Amino acid sequence: MFYKVHSNKWLAYDTKKGSQKNTYRRMDQDYVEYNPLYPLYVKSFTRGFSVHRMADDARIATIVVRDMSQVASHQWDLITGKYLSIFYTDGIVRIYDGFRSGRLVSLLRAGSNDAVSGIWDRLEIPSDPSTKDCSIDHDMTEMMPKMVKFARDSRQLCVVPYTLPSDVWRPSTDGCTNDLLDAHVIRCQDNLSIMFDGEFSLSIQLVSITSPLVKFVAAQHQYLAFYQDGSVEKFSLANLIKNPFSLRLLKNVISMRQLYRYLQDHIELIQRDLIQPYEEFLGRCCQGAFGGYDLLREQLVNLMLVGNVTPELEDWLVNSIGEKNLKRWRKLGTDAYHKTLQVLTLACLPACERLISLGQRCTGNLLSHHLTSSSFPLLPPIDCLQFFLKKVLEAIATLSSQQKLLSSFLDWFDDRVHESTDEDYKSHFDLHDNNSLGADIASYLQLRIMDSSLEFSSIVGLTHSLNTMGNCISSLESILTDNLTGKTNSIHKSFHKMNAVFSNLLDVTVININGVSGIATKKSYDLILLATKSQIILLDPQLLIILAQLPLQIPLTNQGKEQEVNSTTMTTATGTVITQNTMNDEILRAYWQRTTLQLELKRETQQGVIKTAVDYQVTPNGDQWNLAVL
Repeated sequence: MFYKVHSNKWLAYDTKKGSQKNTYRRMDQDYVEYNPLYPLYVKSFTRGFSVHRMADDARIATIVVRDMSQVASHQWDLITGKYLSIFYTDGIVRIYDGFRSGRLVSLLRAGSNDAVSGIWDRLEIPSDPSTKDCSIDHDMTEMMPKMVKFARDSRQLCVVPYTLPSDVWRPSTDGCTNDLLDAHVIRCQDNLSIMFDGEFSLSIQLVSITSPLVKFVAAQHQYLAFYQDGSVEKFSLANLIKNPFSLRLLKNVISMRQLYRYLQDHIELIQRDLIQPYEEFLGRCCQGAFGGYDLLREQLVNLMLVGNVTPELEDWLVNSIGEKNLKRWRKLGTDAYHKTLQVLTLACLPACERLISLGQRCTGNLLSHHLTSSSFPLLPPIDCLQFFLKKVLEAIATLSSQQKLLSSFLDWFDDRVHESTDEDYKSHFDLHDNNSLGADIASYLQLRIMDSSLEFSSIVGLTHSLNTMGNCISSLESILTDNLTGKTNSIHKSFHKMNAVFSNLLDVTVININGVSGIATKKSYDLILLATKSQIILLDPQLLIILAQLPLQIPLTNQGKEQEVNSTTMTTATGTVITQNTMNDEILRAYWQRTTLQLELKRETQQGVIKTAVDYQVTPNGDQWNLAVL
């Protein structure tokens, strides 16, 4: 194994005059992170991040960050290359679209406070149809019709196809044989937080960090944290990927949580956009303009039974209601009932069917696993899911009957308003001709005017039932948390015997090796490159074994030709030992750019302060590695 050392140009500064001498070239470079698929890179500045093309360094997107001191780390999407995750110290992860002006596409509350660094990993889960563990387990929701959702634009409520919020940044797996599991892994001060698919968050308590973190990297779904004291933490999700039971339980619970939030959003939409405007309108017209529901109900009953119209009631019918507010009453009332029934029928019922199917699937999986394991607590009842479906069906039946009462009342009330506003108006309704009309009007007056909270009490009941169902899903989440905690391995190693090797750690990166030449069956694998002040170390991420050590030689100012040095004997081809006095050299900054290590150095001399930027390139050469100064 050998490496090459090339000469490099130094920068000289006159400390007395504060100017750069013209005989040297400035080589300051900003830290950038390259896109894994496209010729792009992202770099930070004082107010955020900017995405640039590599061809001409043109800025194509800007991500504004209010306080850069709150940023823990950032990372490109490794599969599509389109999105950028920024991890904040408060545990929030913001995902931005690097192709569309850096717009925010998702916000995840993935971890707790005091986040130190984060990783966005995408785990490809191979499908195995021959697996006996899941041969009789099928997701029935995949065979059901696609769902829709109700959304409100500036004017009306409309129906649109339903897509998950995470579908914006998660790639579609249509036509793919393998499924993808997104994991946002965050190392906090005293715990490890993992958010799966942007939905389910897992927190694992760890020992508090005592040494500053140098880098948190991912290699083959192993997550390694390197500290300045030479210790290394290793976290692995390998047991989770290889466990079909845990994966199915995770996917099911995530789907149930998404459906629960879907139901929650639609019930809130009913209350906010349909019922609340109707309630507020009637409150202004009946409670405020007439002086109370009780007095209004009494006079409307007298009007219906004996036809007596008091001056107060006539003034209210003419001036407070009139034709304009009468139309608005009918419009708001019809929307409150008709569109609420649409939401319950087209959105809530299909979601309930899916929830029950997923709940039964979870229960079956837990029961089958419970036969060989006694570590699980009592299973949560499926009755809460069925009870909510029952409440939805009851609400549909109740609101349908109340809609008929409202229609009968408004037809009769329309006649009374026109009789008061137009002396020549001829009534179209006679209570004696329709036996059910009087009963319907009386029922609506009893329902709305006597106690306004009764009219939509079925929707209020749905809210309480939904909270109960949320507790049921939370019980499943607690079981899943216990299961996943055991599947996440945590290893902490301190290299006491290699303190000299791991001391003064500067930066860490991961490189992917696409197999060995001449061996077609050899799969690609990851290696870790560590840069210290004295050498570059190649580390196996699986076994944490040092594979190679490449001594780091800082070129002298008078070196003008290439020198070849053996990495084990540290001698030149002529047998002369290279000695370099680096005691006066101070490394200002060091960072990896793929397989290139960039060092920024400062040396104090009699002529002034000399600064330089040295680039080291690490390249594989069969079973050996080359290190060259560019």
